Amino acid sequence: MRRPLFCFPILFSTICSASNVLILHEKRDAIPAGFFLSRSAPSETMLDLRMALKQSDTAGLERALHAVSTPGNPAYGKHLTSEEVAAYTKPSEESFDVATSWLKQRKLLHKAVSHAGDWLQFSISVEKANEYFGANFSLFTHTDTGSEIVRTLEYSLPAELTNHIKVLHPTLSFSPPNVIPKISLSKRHHLASRQAPDPTDCTIFQNPACLQAKYNIPTTSATQSSNMITVTGFQFNNPSVFLTQSFLNFMRPDKTFNVTFGTRYVAGASNSTSEGNSEVSLDMEYVMGLATDVPVTFLGIGPATATPADFPTLLLEGFGLLLNDTNPPQVVSTSYGADESFYSPAISESVCNLFMQLGARGVSLLFSSGDGGVQTSSSTGVGDNTATCKAFGPTFPSGCPWVTSVGATRNVVEIAAFLSSGGFSNVFPAPSYQAADTAAYVAQLGSTYRGMYNASGRGFPDVSALGLDFQIRDHRFGWQTDSGTSASTPVFASVISLINDRLTAAGKSPLGFLNPFLYSAAGRAALNDITEGSNPGCNTTGFAAGAGWDPVTGLGSPNFPKLLAAAMTAAV
Repeated sequence: MRRPLFCFPILFSTICSASNVLILHEKRDAIPAGFFLSRSAPSETMLDLRMALKQSDTAGLERALHAVSTPGNPAYGKHLTSEEVAAYTKPSEESFDVATSWLKQRKLLHKAVSHAGDWLQFSISVEKANEYFGANFSLFTHTDTGSEIVRTLEYSLPAELTNHIKVLHPTLSFSPPNVIPKISLSKRHHLASRQAPDPTDCTIFQNPACLQAKYNIPTTSATQSSNMITVTGFQFNNPSVFLTQSFLNFMRPDKTFNVTFGTRYVAGASNSTSEGNSEVSLDMEYVMGLATDVPVTFLGIGPATATPADFPTLLLEGFGLLLNDTNPPQVVSTSYGADESFYSPAISESVCNLFMQLGARGVSLLFSSGDGGVQTSSSTGVGDNTATCKAFGPTFPSGCPWVTSVGATRNVVEIAAFLSSGGFSNVFPAPSYQAADTAAYVAQLGSTYRGMYNASGRGFPDVSALGLDFQIRDHRFGWQTDSGTSASTPVFASVISLINDRLTAAGKSPLGFLNPFLYSAAGRAALNDITEGSNPGCNTTGFAAGAGWDPVTGLGSPNFPKLLAAAMTAAV
């Protein structure tokens, strides 16, 4: 949509300023579920906006990522440096000059907030933002919390910027404010008298010994100090050395632990908040309990106060920090996410492109798929399980093709966990490494659920692991159990980290972006295919697990010896 020129008379002629031509760039057709419009935002309210410049060669970076991540390719395992990645992602000089000149002309102080200079941050009043971008920034209220957030349902760009700007953010992004962006259902049970449970009983509860036996995970120590794993946490979460030590002393009597881990903080996070949150306890206790002696770092992301936080911004800050590292961690485990519908396609693609850059650097990114089955994890999302539910709700970042999404299983003989989120992205198409699998599953479905999901979308999860009734040590309740893909994700991440340890010891490259390897014939043969169970929601029985890939358990759960053998064969 092209907006009218701003014209003014000079003597007998009329001049129209091209700089005032606004072209619609992004638009929402409706307010996202869970929010309602309160009123117009005060004109003097200041907004911190980010402008993503179009990257110079995203397609080239994608080709490079596939080359270094696909077994059999001559470039397999030859991961890129930070400078090599930046060469693909930096904007053209023209784009940078046009954008910065436009900002300077309007006296908008700005700074580059990415290594390649493709993101510019600036502050602007609501009044000026509405004027310059043809927007209507308003206050929207989050139904569940009553918190307010300033957003617009559409915005335009000046004509001279449209060929140079990918997205203006946050504009159409509706992250629930004051709510940790966590999609774990976290089914919690306090154990009797808060006493430590029996670590030898694997019929009801899960613990490191049970998982080591189930997936043949070695109990011996990792040996390579250069092989690292990072666990992320968002807002108000911090790990506890004391609780982790207590957990390991009880659950791993075969080894003496001296718990230490690195900590990093970004985007307003700090170590001043409470320790031992159940999510962080779960992640840290199982990563350190399974990836024995692999160096671990906790990355805290987001304000340590009740300040409203935008989830895509937190992802850009946290994972951008890792991208700038000379030696980034080989594995990152993240048990957080949100409903895909909260975010515009443009910002989702921009965050996903950041994950592609990290994959090219040799980083394996594992995200929990969510705990809402085929519906969204939000109680008010598009896939809410109510009588009016008409469509399934995929999660983000699980739908990004450059991450490995982890679903959940249950039982001694594994079947799909009912809570395991899975389905098809409404933003990202099925990537080449997965397209045959998703097409086969969709063909098998036939007319079932037609119109409720995107049949051509990227399918998730990619893999799975046990995810119910994990015993943890929590600062509030002592011993308890947690369930969800938040549990299965650190399990699979630990397996990959231990495989990388063995690869490094053999002088080989770490796995990096996992999916081309996992979807290869050798990769899928090293996984336990899960063929029973489903993920109900949205008034349906959901998708069913079956032979091969499915949108409940992905390709299956890990078998450490087989995965290690396949990785050793593939590695250079």
